[in-house]
Amino acid sequence: MLAFAVSAFLCLPAPIYAQASEDPDEIVRLPGQGVMRTSGESPGKDKHKKAKRLVPGGSLFVSFDANEDGVITPEEVTSGAEAAFLAADTNGDGSLSALEQISWAETLPIRDDTLSNPAYFDPNLDRMVSHEEFMRVISELAADYAEESGEILVTSLHAPKRDRERREMSRLMPDETLGN
Repeated sequence: MLAFAVSAFLCLPAPIYAQASEDPDEIVRLPGQGVMRTSGESPGKDKHKKAKRLVPGGSLFVSFDANEDGVITPEEVTSGAEAAFLAADTNGDGSLSALEQISWAETLPIRDDTLSNPAYFDPNLDRMVSHEEFMRVISELAADYAEESGEILVTSLHAPKRDRERREMSRLMPDETLGN
């Protein structure tokens, strides 16, 4: 009986210590829920915006912005695409298998189904994505998002709101016209 009382006495404070913590609760952010700098802000500033949904391939293009100025030049697209292909080509044979492409897409900070779809990068459907095919798809995607100058503005990579979000917002603010 004495052993039971001693063990109960020793176990009683455990829940109290387990609940007490010097650190406040940390917020766990899933990919795509972080913050993103807007164009014109320098890397050291504390001005941040909540990250928004991005267009297909948007997270990849944001990673190409080497100098983080919010403007992705054609040169940054080319060098970023070259680096992305080298990272994806894990066996170094100069082409990507479907598994290599999917594995590469999974390493990106934000899940993007466009980048993990092997058929999207393989127009001739030979089940291998050559360097030329990869570069062509990236440049075509970049052309869709580029301004007349050929540059891509990071702010233009935000995806429009989903229909469900628009309906919810229009229900909350019926007198205002909602834009993208």
